Amino acid sequence: MRKAESWTRVAAVAAVMAVGFVRPAAAQYSQGRTLLTVFGGWFIASDVSPLYQSSAFTVDVGDAFEYGGRLGYFWKNGFAVEGSYARASSTVNIRNFPGTNPGSGTANFNIWNLDFLFTTERYRKPVIGYFALGAGAAYMTSNLTTQTSTRFTYDFGLGAIFLPPKNRVGFRVDARYRGIDLATTTGGGTVCDFWGCYSYASSNYSTGEITGAIVFAFR
Repeated sequence: MRKAESWTRVAAVAAVMAVGFVRPAAAQYSQGRTLLTVFGGWFIASDVSPLYQSSAFTVDVGDAFEYGGRLGYFWKNGFAVEGSYARASSTVNIRNFPGTNPGSGTANFNIWNLDFLFTTERYRKPVIGYFALGAGAAYMTSNLTTQTSTRFTYDFGLGAIFLPPKNRVGFRVDARYRGIDLATTTGGGTVCDFWGCYSYASSNYSTGEITGAIVFAFR
């Protein structure tokens, strides 16, 4: 009888301890997290093949190193909002240009974005997967021209954040497609951007990015 009473007391103490442990954990998971991401990686550029005065030429844009930061708030219901800035400087080679060829130079991409992330955060696992979808503005400059250009941009991609719930520092990998709308039709089928004015087969400029990052968590 005494042995049964002892086990009953032990079970009661264990239950009290369990309640005391679970409540803070539940409170922790009921709150969202603010994440600061510092990233770097591969900016994947594509070439431009415009038609200029009925003559074909090519603007070769090279791949480059990309870096930047993201700041977002992650709710526990599997949704997040994140703002970001990224910069990349690509080499540019203009080939078969009709007339005086401006030669080679650089193109600088400064991209501001607002993304919506649909995450696996609600499952309370150390690895958070997500699908990202967003839009923003790309500010482009080049040393081949004094003109600058700010264009609409959109992106979507997949990623994962390695960050256990109690940790403050984690890691992140991310892969995205980004489209930049280069078209500003001025009439007569002419399109102008910071490289000049010509007719495009497509006004959408495709890029991609693959990045790795360090993540800092704030409650």
